[in-house]
Amino acid sequence: MLVMKFGGTSMGSAERMCNSAAIIRDRARSSRVGVVVSAVSGISNMLQDSIVRLFKETGTVTPAQFTREVKDRHDTIIADLASSVSEFSAARVQEQLAPIYTEYEQLLSASAAFGECPDTVECRILGMGERLSVPIMAEILSAAGEDLRVLDSRDYIITDGGPVREADPAFDKIENAFMPLRGSGETILLMGGFVSSDVSGKQTLLGRNGSDFSAALMAMGLDAKQLEIWSDVDGIYTADPRIVPDAELVHDISYEEAMELSFFGSKVLHPKTLTPIASRRIETWSRNSFNPSARGTRIGPADSIQYATGPGPVRGISCLSGVALVSVSGAGLKGRRGIAARVFSAVSRSGASVLLITQSSSEFTISFCVRENETETVRRILNEEFVHEMQDKLVNEVS
Repeated sequence: MLVMKFGGTSMGSAERMCNSAAIIRDRARSSRVGVVVSAVSGISNMLQDSIVRLFKETGTVTPAQFTREVKDRHDTIIADLASSVSEFSAARVQEQLAPIYTEYEQLLSASAAFGECPDTVECRILGMGERLSVPIMAEILSAAGEDLRVLDSRDYIITDGGPVREADPAFDKIENAFMPLRGSGETILLMGGFVSSDVSGKQTLLGRNGSDFSAALMAMGLDAKQLEIWSDVDGIYTADPRIVPDAELVHDISYEEAMELSFFGSKVLHPKTLTPIASRRIETWSRNSFNPSARGTRIGPADSIQYATGPGPVRGISCLSGVALVSVSGAGLKGRRGIAARVFSAVSRSGASVLLITQSSSEFTISFCVRENETETVRRILNEEFVHEMQDKLVNEVS
């Protein structure tokens, strides 16, 4: 069993969808395949922006206008496919997409009427991109005569806890849901990424760019031997080629190395993707749908990696943008037990995620990184936590 994931750029136009479908069909000749697709490139941003603009530009934009913009983008792709793909039925696809457009407009209208967009509603809106792209890809494959089954990700990717927009997967429930699909059955199983549901059936999400994570969970659930992540780059590089022009492609990398690079800014894989595939030792490839003949990067167990000239001190360099360094400092920190615990307990209450921690050797300063948009909340809560120490000049104002 092979699982494949195609990102937004691989789904960005009729031509790109057809190229992705050709790759799927090629793989399906020799194996059953599970396929996870993202939203059409740019649609997730359009959906997010519509929520922001709905309240920021009150009176100048309408839910109907936002719906029309999203529909127009998909209509263009569908029309191009209808004119270029034999047996492709635009009417059949539009019939499936129409209720999703209606739901989108209704959710925006209700949010505008109430003056807010609750998290549960926002989840439903943000997950519509994948729900819209699946029927289009399904029709391309069906028109080619492929043996296909479409899965609703909300029936298989089950979450249990965590924020609704970045929910925690319930691994045992996911395995149980996929279990009946193992073994014989349809040649191709097609599912949208990113979207999930909790144990009560309420829609949740796996976090932005979570389609990689969906594919890894599908690979785990189907007991796949291999996972392929198809994007618009040839694989994992020693650095971001947009920043370092002479960065080189890494041919083989361990799960642990890939996890570190993805966590600290590499855009090739979603940071959480490695957890389920590493635990099952699923061989994973990062490949380019625009250059399918390229070798790509293989990600596997450390004991299976063949280093050409030894592992070397550095495997790759990555960077994070939109990150702020927060520092708690003062003479009162040195030698006092429980300070670090208080710092990170307070940060936990803020809901922020700590990306990096460092402490000066003098114990005078504890510094850590959070997302830039979380900075003010973290600073406020820390200043409240250490208000008495600040009054006694033992701790400085958090910077």
